[in-house]
Amino acid sequence: MKICFIDSGIGGLSVYITFIDKLVQNLNLNNKIDHIYYFADFENSPYGNKTKAELVEIMNKNILNLHKKYGCVMFVLACNTATACTITKLRERFPNFIFIGIEPAVKTAVQAGGNTLVMCTTATYFYSKLLKSYKNAKGVYFLPLSTLANKIDIKFEDDEYINGLMKKYLKNFKDIKINNVVLGCTHYAFLKNAIKKEINDVKFYDSTKGVVKRIINLLNT
Repeated sequence: MKICFIDSGIGGLSVYITFIDKLVQNLNLNNKIDHIYYFADFENSPYGNKTKAELVEIMNKNILNLHKKYGCVMFVLACNTATACTITKLRERFPNFIFIGIEPAVKTAVQAGGNTLVMCTTATYFYSKLLKSYKNAKGVYFLPLSTLANKIDIKFEDDEYINGLMKKYLKNFKDIKINNVVLGCTHYAFLKNAIKKEINDVKFYDSTKGVVKRIINLLNT
């Protein structure tokens, strides 16, 4: 089995690294994997400001190229936007490949109680069926951002820059008691410290562990 993790940039590394950690803990899984690849699609980044049709075309090309060049047959869409916009079409077009996606952990956050802020890309906000079901839910707020993931790719190590972005983007939520923050883009894992500076005492929710569990279950079948 050759596996490829795909994201528009560095965000999906959080899923990739978590998976690698599990492999270290369970060396028997290594016998089921030939190679593991990570593909950062900087050429088409960001994904968050593109239409669904554009993203489907981009991902079709990526899948074809990665299969042709490396022989990958399992693809982990370590990107909420790519999952929301393309995974159904990819499964239809490539029925012999395995596709695993990631969705915002909004259900778990809401069940925890209190007010929930869902941070995601604009494309995920508009195209995610899961998020649509929560748009009228009491105590659920949304912050869709088009190009933040790309900005993180460029300056994720610049704390002053990242802190400034969060100060700007979160200013409208400072008067609301936010208890939970859903990181609805894998890039946003790099924002936790900056978010806490603006919104104190929050819990973060993402689907990384669930995705890794799903990969392992498929490898064991």
